Amino acid sequence: MLEAVQKGNEKAIEKAVEVAVNEKSRYVAERITRTEMARAWADGFIAKMKTDADIVAVKFKLSSRHPVFDICDMYAKVDMYGLGAGIYPKDKLPPLPVHPHCLCRYVEVIEGEVDMQQQRDQVREAGDEWLNSLPESRRAQVLGRKGLKAWENGEDWRKYMRGYAGLREVESRLRGIDTRNMANGGRKSKFIKFTEAEKDFIIKEAKAIGIDEKYICFRDYRATGYDEKKNLIYVSSQIFPAQDDSPIARDRMSVRAVLAHEYYGHRANRTTSIHKDHWIDEFRASYRGAQKCSNLTDEERADLVRDAYDRAKEAGVTVKLTKFARRVLYGF
Repeated sequence: MLEAVQKGNEKAIEKAVEVAVNEKSRYVAERITRTEMARAWADGFIAKMKTDADIVAVKFKLSSRHPVFDICDMYAKVDMYGLGAGIYPKDKLPPLPVHPHCLCRYVEVIEGEVDMQQQRDQVREAGDEWLNSLPESRRAQVLGRKGLKAWENGEDWRKYMRGYAGLREVESRLRGIDTRNMANGGRKSKFIKFTEAEKDFIIKEAKAIGIDEKYICFRDYRATGYDEKKNLIYVSSQIFPAQDDSPIARDRMSVRAVLAHEYYGHRANRTTSIHKDHWIDEFRASYRGAQKCSNLTDEERADLVRDAYDRAKEAGVTVKLTKFARRVLYGF
């Protein structure tokens, strides 16, 4: 548009203005849509959380598409209540979305994963410690220059933190909706046929974690899973994770994590007497996959562990968090 103005071309100016207005309108529409989708997701999570007694706390997790350093980094990395970095009591949550375009999410923390007896309010102190760990440019980014000066003079950072809306009990806008089934699988549809490139990728991922390709059998339109009689892992497009930031570990599990579940979990324990599809069989498959499979990322291993405990919870069983699971999930 600047070029059109400089040239003084009236029609060019009109066209440039029209394009600029349309682009601005599109941006605003996308911002509203993305933000409201995030708010709707949070409503669903909160509604489910309030009816699930096994959820004792909530972990704030940065979106994988979090490009700008802001208050969300603090929410995810600071231990404000003595429960661990980014973990909050159910009645003291950072409201989501934190800001326009925010795609961060909550992750449930179930009973046994954290010691709620350790809960204590250390919000201001923890925030101060985090700010002190940052370079001055980062502090100014989240506090503003005026806020930075005030904080350095001893004032409470909560008065100046950009986007800070307090930590409180968050209410869901959902009323009268059955949320018990909201954790069903959200992976890619098994009814989508593989491409050759996708098949090559899956074989490559299998080999990367020590699985011989002879155990992989591609089968469109059927569920992904291990067949004990044929000693094969049947694979459909369902092996690919959801394309959003789902809070459900089973939705997020990568191709490697799914293969680890089937090979190091189900196949490695195929001679045991536990009935197929029993929650213990599924729990063990994810847990053993996390334990026995090498060349997984920390996030892949954590998703497997979380899926294992999700299986128990879905069966109405509370399983105590093991040392291995605690180390994978929380690093201690």
